[in-house]
Amino acid sequence: MKYRCDMVRDLMPLCLDHEASASSEQTVIEHLAECKECTKYYEAIGKEMEAIEENDEKEKFKIGFIFFNS
Repeated sequence: MKYRCDMVRDLMPLCLDHEASASSEQTVIEHLAECKECTKYYEAIGKEMEAIEENDEKEKFKIGFIFFNS
């Protein structure tokens, strides 16, 4: 593999948030094509980040509901 797993894993959250550079995203894509462990990790953090975003949206809705109905 061209890049170490720990380096690629550091880039994954940025890629999932669409904040990484094109070259960083390409690095992650190439690494995932070769590394099953990092692919599993990428899928797991993707699900975790999605759950966090859903929870944040629910909290924003609650706050808005309380604010507009008080």
